[in-house]
Amino acid sequence: MSKRHPKREGGYVREFIFGFNDGLVSTLALVAGLTGAALQSTTVIIAGLAAIIAGSISMALGAYISSKSQKEVYLNEIEREKEHIKKSPKTELKELCILYQKKGFTKKEAEIICKGLQRNKKRWLNVMSQELFGFAEEFKDLKKITIIMGLSFILGALIPLTPYFFFNVTNALWISIFASAIGLFLIGIGKCKFTQRSPFKSGLEMLAVGAIA
Repeated sequence: MSKRHPKREGGYVREFIFGFNDGLVSTLALVAGLTGAALQSTTVIIAGLAAIIAGSISMALGAYISSKSQKEVYLNEIEREKEHIKKSPKTELKELCILYQKKGFTKKEAEIICKGLQRNKKRWLNVMSQELFGFAEEFKDLKKITIIMGLSFILGALIPLTPYFFFNVTNALWISIFASAIGLFLIGIGKCKFTQRSPFKSGLEMLAVGAIA
């Protein structure tokens, strides 16, 4: 695969980053609050694990239902566009030609492109959906979205909680904050595999957003 194009898995970076950041930040806030209340490490750990379980399930199911709803809206729009193409092909073709002319193609070039698309109804529908609504008849796997969101939440949440298994609450809190900062920075660097941005700047951005939260 060309280095110019990130792998297909990059399409799920949003879900991973969202879940990881939410899990880390929310759990760090929780353990910091419990530490401030002068509770024992055992209490912090139990509360933290309960929050991780509840949070990961909530995030996973939330991602599933929101993505499913969005997909249903998209499919409905595509179905409507399919009917338009079936009932008024000349009008739809003319509309597509106008869109290409707005992109900088000459009228003749736009007509050539549209005539080529006219011979393949499925491709024509996909192009119309993309040009008019900003999406094509391709959607992310709902199961993958659910799993990635849930697991990334757990992964992020374990970073600030883990020190409480090994240290007293006061030391654990500072180690938790430090580990969380490192985790955010490394995740920011890691996403550069798909974004092609500067690793250092991306890491700092992720760290800054997490720190603000």
